[in-house]
Amino acid sequence: MKSYDVIVVGVGGFGSAVLSDLARRGLSVLGLERHTLIHTRGSSHGYTRIFRHILYEKPFYNPWAAAAYQGWLDLAERAGEPTYVRCGSVDLAPDNHDILKRVEAAALALGAEHERLDAGQLSERFPGMVIPEGVSGIFQPQSGLVLPERAIHLHLTEALAAGAEIRAMEPVLEWDSIANGVSVRTEQGTYQAARVVFTTGAYTAGLFDNGLPIRADRAILGWFQPTRDAKRFESERFPCWTLEDEKRGHFYGLPVHGYPGFKLGPLFTRGSVDPIAGGAEPDADDEAVMRDILANYFPDANGTRLALMSCYFENTPDRDPIIDQVPGHPDVFVAAGFSGHGFKYVPAVAEVVGSLLAGEAPRDDLTLAPFAISRFSQTQTPEILR
Repeated sequence: MKSYDVIVVGVGGFGSAVLSDLARRGLSVLGLERHTLIHTRGSSHGYTRIFRHILYEKPFYNPWAAAAYQGWLDLAERAGEPTYVRCGSVDLAPDNHDILKRVEAAALALGAEHERLDAGQLSERFPGMVIPEGVSGIFQPQSGLVLPERAIHLHLTEALAAGAEIRAMEPVLEWDSIANGVSVRTEQGTYQAARVVFTTGAYTAGLFDNGLPIRADRAILGWFQPTRDAKRFESERFPCWTLEDEKRGHFYGLPVHGYPGFKLGPLFTRGSVDPIAGGAEPDADDEAVMRDILANYFPDANGTRLALMSCYFENTPDRDPIIDQVPGHPDVFVAAGFSGHGFKYVPAVAEVVGSLLAGEAPRDDLTLAPFAISRFSQTQTPEILR
């Protein structure tokens, strides 16, 4: 039986980047993927993803964003093509909302370029936005979007070129700690490695007997054709955006880039699903939720429906990921639970996880403490799946 230095289970956004990092370090690595490569049954698709330069969620995320930003630029340099598009972003919320205060505080602490714009200024700066009085936005000019499918392709290409093996459409059935590392069994065979990392997103909890506190929730996305002057909504002229509406909830969207249509979706979800069985396809109710936002904030983008798509938010109770060694299993690691907002961090997470799996000290400016499994005090210790 062939043995590897590391087995990477799940080669979507994070797994493909970890696989590339490890292979380029010279380690022998195997990637195992349940589905076909670059699929739509997880959390790493959708043609474009937001990269906000200034994060209001929690202060410890900002160094990760800075490291990831450099990582996206490094990938583009290695590949000879861009994976990051700088178009700016706007955080929209009622004038005195806590989100705006936190964005401003983070920007000042980081010394990051930003600009607060009222409703009239937003509509003037970005024709296509119709912002009601009482709503303001903070513009981040260094923000932009990343191209997830293209990024996965480039990471997989790098990994293969550096000697990695990849087996797609091969679900993991069980794993077991053994004397010299870890054994992983699939429908096609059994593989051994000194270490294994699960970058399996919404599928992670099902790979541990006692589970991990990661829940797969159904989320929706939509793309709509602008009704007039469509170029106003393209990435050269229009930013990414987030929106906190006190009646409708939290939404996000991206300009037209790489796929026809103005993209948006709600941050809230429509209930938990079994990721293996799959969630329901988007329906008329899902579309109506997005149409309501378009009609009230982006009316000239409220045209023909071009696409509706489902995805999974792999939510943890605190919406922070798990990046940790599994207690009781020193050779088993998890990097999952990014709760719908993690794709921007892919290069930074891959670098840190790659260092851990290679037995090296990770960079000290990126703290892992908030992502420890032990923070879920009521969760049983994950155990071997066998």
